[in-house]
Amino acid sequence: MAIMIPGMETKEDFNFSGGELLLYELLQQLPDDYYVFHSTHWNEQRRRNEYSARKYVQWGEADFTIFHPSYGFIVFEVKDGLISFSRERGWIQTNRSNGTDKTIDPMDQAERSKYYFLDRIKARFGGQSPYTFCSAVWFTAGDRANIEGNLPLNYKEEIVLWSNDLQSVAAAEMAIRRIYRFYDVRKVEPSEEMTSKVLDTLTPEFGVVQTMRSRTLAVKALFRRMTTEQMYLLDYLEEQEEAAIHGVAGTGKTVLAVQKAKSLAQTDRVLFLCFNRFLKTHLEETCPDSTSISFFTLDGLVGAFTGAFSQSPDERTDAISEFLMDWDEYELPFKHIVVDEGQDFADIHLQLLHDIAQAHHGNFYVFYDRNQFVQGLRYPEWLDKMDCRLVLSRNCRNTKEIAITSTRPIGIDENRIRMRRESTVDGVIKPNLFFVEDKSTLKEYLGRLIRKYIAAGLAGTDIVVLSMKPEGKSILTEGDFQLPGNCILTKSQNNNGILFTTVRKFKGLEAMAVICIDIDSETFENDRNRNVFYVGTSRAMSYLDLITTTSPEELAATITGNDSYHKRPQAIKAIRDSLRVKMASENDL
Repeated sequence: MAIMIPGMETKEDFNFSGGELLLYELLQQLPDDYYVFHSTHWNEQRRRNEYSARKYVQWGEADFTIFHPSYGFIVFEVKDGLISFSRERGWIQTNRSNGTDKTIDPMDQAERSKYYFLDRIKARFGGQSPYTFCSAVWFTAGDRANIEGNLPLNYKEEIVLWSNDLQSVAAAEMAIRRIYRFYDVRKVEPSEEMTSKVLDTLTPEFGVVQTMRSRTLAVKALFRRMTTEQMYLLDYLEEQEEAAIHGVAGTGKTVLAVQKAKSLAQTDRVLFLCFNRFLKTHLEETCPDSTSISFFTLDGLVGAFTGAFSQSPDERTDAISEFLMDWDEYELPFKHIVVDEGQDFADIHLQLLHDIAQAHHGNFYVFYDRNQFVQGLRYPEWLDKMDCRLVLSRNCRNTKEIAITSTRPIGIDENRIRMRRESTVDGVIKPNLFFVEDKSTLKEYLGRLIRKYIAAGLAGTDIVVLSMKPEGKSILTEGDFQLPGNCILTKSQNNNGILFTTVRKFKGLEAMAVICIDIDSETFENDRNRNVFYVGTSRAMSYLDLITTTSPEELAATITGNDSYHKRPQAIKAIRDSLRVKMASENDL
């Protein structure tokens, strides 16, 4: 059978022309050394005339183009309707469905496409075409014996085909050979290289390879846009003066919290509280026009109104409690309160904040994730006082693969994960797990990973390195911040390096590429540490890399709770199955 290009068509591709569809099915049965191109579109910029500098674009379409590697090309214009030629009007085609007339010369159409293709083939073959180009017309609705009058002079019998030539494959091939003879085609010695050049010229294959940078912009835009679920919930909150909204990592709690704060800020002052300074700074930078919203951490709020900043955690907790109990002494200007990452606030503080909002006749909303109790494992008692409890369920930050890796250690069934985007656009990319022997190798891998992402188009601000350990406990110290390849780590968010911080400090934020280090036997030894792993890995939007200096045997034992993995292959399989990661090597850097 002939090679049809394109290989699959629908009835709509034939402009609802039964004759064109019939011809396609017939030509498909030609011997397998024929190539048949259907509906090849083209355009070309041309001068209006030889004296004018102005140009126009000529558009064209070849209904069928037959190519035989030994005999060359035939470009067909196919007409399936009522068509006639008169001295007064020239060529007229009548639409059978609505009776309208259209002035069109079929042979001229075929000729334009023929010369366009000829010019392309000449250019591809160094200025000369090894093939002869023929043009012809096929009237699929007319019978050769029943035409009225005579055809115009350029419509020779040999190059005009009729319905008679559709009777069989043999009849069609005989008509094709007749056209080749009319044009006195000289046989060409075919070769695979020549045929490949023809195919690449007339029907080049094309695919968009999305860059990492463009993918980054697309993912960020999607993440900023609220899901239908978020919009419904936002509408529902209009009727609720207080509510607790739960959502796992990546469901857009912060996005929704900010939108709710903006809605309230249209008429009143709003206090927006978040747990860490990085998130507070990020929100201030991304909401510069929200002048009626004040973003604070709790200790920052106390410092702003009292001028006192406590150093130790116990002192901070006491200072915050005293401030909130004596709030009326400080004339807080806020009517409404929105709390993000509520699971990390002390129960007493949330209860006091609730009382403050009620005293101001304002609204009180808490957004939280019960799986992120990094500050201590406990069920939040303040929830008992909240009459309205809502849930966000659709993950709109991570890819499916990252969501699975981050949630498996805390026991979330992957079948219950609802995704806004299933995976990366260029296919399934599992998170990478690298095993390294020591700190020196870790630094080398870190530098190479960062350089790979930068070379692929990510900005430095799109990449973050997170430690699973508390501050001061990481394998990396400030003396290690200069990485091989001129990569620099920094503890502050700026454009002069790659941010390196702890999971706790990066809560509520996200990055396109997250590289997690300090993964060892302690990472999975208890629920608290597994939650830290969940929080840290769920910060990654598209790319997640894990680097560990712990042996596969030791890591597998703590992940699975089974210390019987004495052989490396068994341990690696257990880790891969437990975390759903790719065991990466230097080839992945």
